[in-house]
Amino acid sequence: MTKRDFVKERCDRAIAMFKDHALVDNREDRWRIMKREKDGHLTNIHAAEIVSLWGGRLYVGGDIDDCVFAYYSDHLDHLSKLRWMGRCNDVGYYVRQKASVGLTDGGKLVDEFDERVAQEDLDFQMRGMLEDLQATAGDAEDGGEGEARRIKDLFDEAKGRMSDPYMMRQRLYEDLDDPDAWEWLGSVGNIVSYRVVYAWAAVRRLCELLDEVDHAKS
Repeated sequence: MTKRDFVKERCDRAIAMFKDHALVDNREDRWRIMKREKDGHLTNIHAAEIVSLWGGRLYVGGDIDDCVFAYYSDHLDHLSKLRWMGRCNDVGYYVRQKASVGLTDGGKLVDEFDERVAQEDLDFQMRGMLEDLQATAGDAEDGGEGEARRIKDLFDEAKGRMSDPYMMRQRLYEDLDDPDAWEWLGSVGNIVSYRVVYAWAAVRRLCELLDEVDHAKS
């Protein structure tokens, strides 16, 4: 699986979680959605409140972790701001980026470390390094086999250190002897957090519900 696949897996799970939510509060700049059980009863589990804030910001909270998306400036109306997030499908990059701006967290809340993602990231980087080595090691006495073994052993060791992502990255940085390694090491294993994905899925569901209201009026 690629990182894109892992993000899609999270999005599909979040979309499924909100698929039975109903619109229970519909104001000009504030909405609330709640899950409707099969018997018609509304439950607070994963209930969400979405508020269009001043200054192009969109707040999502409730029985999910709080999130703020910023900044939207294309149109002044609140519904356009909702659709800016709810209709966006680039969750791994664009939605994550707007949540990072809104939360001003430097990535602490919008990213999570996932070992499966880290495995894929490390395999990708190792393959690239081995390909570069193969292209430049023709003059080496052993054809670069010794360095290739060292690289493979180093990445295998890193995969065994995933319980401490910081130490894993630090060890790779020290042993790779590459001053540019931090350009990719800092993102190894990072994937957009469920906080952001759930907030996006809540706005997405709200857009669907508001479309149903508009359709019923027409």
